[in-house]
Amino acid sequence: MSKITTFYKGNMLFESKFGSHSVQIDVPELMGGKNRGPKPSDLFMAALGSCIGAAVVDHCQRFHFDMSDMSVNVKMDEVKHPTRWANLQVTIHIPHSDCRGQEDAILRLTENCPIYKSITKLNGIQIELMDKKHVEVLKWFG
Repeated sequence: MSKITTFYKGNMLFESKFGSHSVQIDVPELMGGKNRGPKPSDLFMAALGSCIGAAVVDHCQRFHFDMSDMSVNVKMDEVKHPTRWANLQVTIHIPHSDCRGQEDAILRLTENCPIYKSITKLNGIQIELMDKKHVEVLKWFG
C-alpha cells in the first residue's frame, strides 16, 4: 500500500511527503491560509488533470502526434451543503495534431487514469484517529 504523509507545519500550512518529494499545501484564506501553496482542492484537481494528461501523451506519442502545447483543463462547480465539487468538465487540448481516428481511444484512455477511476468508483474512505491514548497503547504493545 502506498503512503503519503501530511504534516501540520503551523499557521494553517501543511506539507505532504511522498517518496523523495514534498509539497506545501495552504488552506483557503477563510480558514487562515496565506497563499503559500496550492489549496487541497486545487492540488486534487491538478492531480486529475496531470493523470489524464500523462495517459493521453503516452498514447499520442506512439502515433507521433505533436504534443507541444498540449494541455488539460479541469473545470468544476463548488457546491455548498455539503461543500463538494460538481459538474466536473475535462477538456484536452492537442493544438498541433490531427487526432482523426484516435478520438475514441484517447477519450477511453482518460478512464484508465487512477484518479479518474477513484473518483468515479469510490466506495468510501476509511478514516482512523490515532490520538495520544492510542499511541501510548501501541507503545505498550511494541
